[in-house]
Order: sequence, then structure tokens, then C-alpha cells
Amino acid sequence: MPTSRNKTRAVFLAYEAQTLLQQGEIDHSAATAHQALVLAQQIGASRCVRQICDLAPGFNHHQKVQGVGQFLNTVQTAACP
Repeated sequence: MPTSRNKTRAVFLAYEAQTLLQQGEIDHSAATAHQALVLAQQIGASRCVRQICDLAPGFNHHQKVQGVGQFLNTVQTAACP
């Protein structure tokens, strides 16, 4: 996808992360959510950042799963609304 479509990519990744989390694919979800959050921050997509930040509580019980800590740290520094 071209960089001109980064907002669409970030939104798609956020929805994918949400679905993966619901399916119990915690590590894949955390990696996807992290990627979406970083991209959304880079392009200033505040609604997308909020959507991803809203996923964070779903990871609280999975702190030992690979990638979750990195995602949650990024959420903390993102100044989520």
C-alpha cells in the first residue's frame, strides 16, 4: 500500500489487532496494535490512536506474552485520550 494510504493502513491494522485479541492471538494482536499505533502517531491520526489505545485494557492480563509489554509501553507514551 502506498504511503499516501497510511491512514487506511493504520485503521485496518487497528481493526485487525482488535479481532486478533478477541480470537486469543495475543502476541500477534500486540504486534499489530503496536504497528498501528506507531503509524497512527506518525501521521497524526488521532481517532486511530484513540481506537488503538482503547484496546490496551484487553492486554492487561497478558503482560507476560511476547510483545504486550512493548505495546503497553508505547500506549503509555502516546498520551492516549
